[in-house]
Amino acid sequence: MRYLPVICIVSLLAACGGGGGGGSAGNAGATGAVTSPAMVVSPGSINLGVYPGDTAFVGLDGALAPSITDAVYTKMVDAGRTFGHMEFGNQYNHGDGGYGGRLEIDPGLAVGHHTGKVELHLCRDANCGSEYPGSPVFLPYDVEVRQGENLTPLSAWPGVPDWGTYHGNNAQTGYVPVTLDVTKFSQRWRWSAAGNSQLTAATIANGKVYVGAGSKLYALSERDASVLWSRDFTTPEYLTVSAPAVANGQVYAMLGERTSTATMYSFDAATGSQLWAGPSGSYDDRLYAPIVVGGLVLSNASTSALQAFSTINGTSPWKLPGTSELWSPASDGKYVYTYGSDYAGKFGMLLVTDPATGHVVKNIQDARFRDFAHQLSSAPVLGAPGSVFAVNVGGANSIDRNQLVNFDVAGGKIKWALDGRYDSTPAYAHGVVYVFNHEPFQLEARAEADGALLWSWVPPLSDFGAGDANEILLTNNLLFARMSDRTVAVDLSTHKEVWNLSRPGVRSGTLALSANGVLYITGDSLMIAVNVK
Repeated sequence: MRYLPVICIVSLLAACGGGGGGGSAGNAGATGAVTSPAMVVSPGSINLGVYPGDTAFVGLDGALAPSITDAVYTKMVDAGRTFGHMEFGNQYNHGDGGYGGRLEIDPGLAVGHHTGKVELHLCRDANCGSEYPGSPVFLPYDVEVRQGENLTPLSAWPGVPDWGTYHGNNAQTGYVPVTLDVTKFSQRWRWSAAGNSQLTAATIANGKVYVGAGSKLYALSERDASVLWSRDFTTPEYLTVSAPAVANGQVYAMLGERTSTATMYSFDAATGSQLWAGPSGSYDDRLYAPIVVGGLVLSNASTSALQAFSTINGTSPWKLPGTSELWSPASDGKYVYTYGSDYAGKFGMLLVTDPATGHVVKNIQDARFRDFAHQLSSAPVLGAPGSVFAVNVGGANSIDRNQLVNFDVAGGKIKWALDGRYDSTPAYAHGVVYVFNHEPFQLEARAEADGALLWSWVPPLSDFGAGDANEILLTNNLLFARMSDRTVAVDLSTHKEVWNLSRPGVRSGTLALSANGVLYITGDSLMIAVNVK
């Protein structure tokens, strides 16, 4: 047997198991020659940012040197005692015959930088009396435990809009025109709703954060997360709140039950008083936030393609049919853009609609559209005038490949389409579209003109820390990405990761950036606010 499934789970100083690091090469022999490492591990080094009390972990994958064909025993040593728990072995190999495991950070670490290296010894016997050539392998690390809450005074960036809907704006670009310095980042606060209900995406306006949590809608203070007002829809029947939008002093959210019809509600943004309620179609509790165009609230009404509501009284002047759900429309102010399956669910289409009348002025078909359970989990993204991007379903969680598509609206055609396994809503700024591809897994920056790959970034954690990527937020110099267990910032000039925040268990998260310079990371039942100015 080539790999012996031996593992030891220990804490603090030493661990035996299977694993390794691609950080440093192996040992120098008696003649001074350097041997190749006995195992190559991904990531080859560890750089993490956490806050006091966090129990973040690092996932590892290891590939044993081909020259080693006998049984392997391993021992892991962390002299710096940064990792309170280490486990490794070929039973963590993700089915590829290699090794895998993880290192868990000691939640009792003091504030500051903790640097050192994990030693991975690959041995011929359980007592590690004899090691293979190229052992030990070193995995250098730098773990920063940051200060806790920092309630700095809030002030708005001049001319920077608030984050009022899904992906930040009606164009769904995910772009905020600011330049950030990661050395100024600090945690502001953390907040969870009562009962740890799962949170929706957040929207922000005038120093208030609006978020749904189960059957409740909350307005929080940006300053300290205090609850300014809340609305509870538990009785007389349990209604679930969708992601809200905020505009012109009103908060809009769809409420309903999965087994019944939904209703669009409007609330006073300052007080939470209900202003009106307008009936809609069937309901899904993961509905994306609507957008506001002129005097209309425009929303995906579950299996209805698009529904309009008056911002004055909630009446619905028009509704378009459709079959797709879990998406948000986009608008350039003149037209509304929606992307989904046709009325029979047979092909995809980009609809260009006049919001004043509900008249479809253009329908561009996408024959390669993949209808993944009618769920898009995305939105069209507007680029330069007449340019629209969309991910035509499938995605990372589907067995099917899909495409990143660019539509030429004026020409009424698809300009270009790229095969892959694209996930999440793309982000856009200055002629470049950014999107995650899971084949191979990487962030891609592509030219708007022809889809050419300009650069890519590969997450350093192969499985445990980077298995999902479901949100992108852009600034002038940084790209924020929400991974499965952490949030990262990638420098748009160097294409390197320059900041991260690890938080295990906070998955399927969303990002938002307020005009006051606070980054919101929302996932599961927790919202984390980070000062970025």
